[in-house]
Amino acid sequence: MLASTADESTRVHLPPDMGHVEALVLLADRLQDWAIELTHGQALPPCPGHPHPMSAAMVDDTAAWVCPTGPQQVLFLIA
Repeated sequence: MLASTADESTRVHLPPDMGHVEALVLLADRLQDWAIELTHGQALPPCPGHPHPMSAAMVDDTAAWVCPTGPQQVLFLIA
């Protein structure tokens, strides 16, 4: 997978044997790292009520954004 802006790009390798939910979590995680780097450390996506970003995770076979201090709480689904 290749993502780019006018000045920057990043590649994410998704192993062919990876399940679709795991692939979506990996893709979200890598694109988040890239976005945070491009914005010089801005918490993206922001975790409601906290200074840190949300984390991509698999919760009950679904890709979701969760709070890293309470990963059992799904904040948003990744679709």
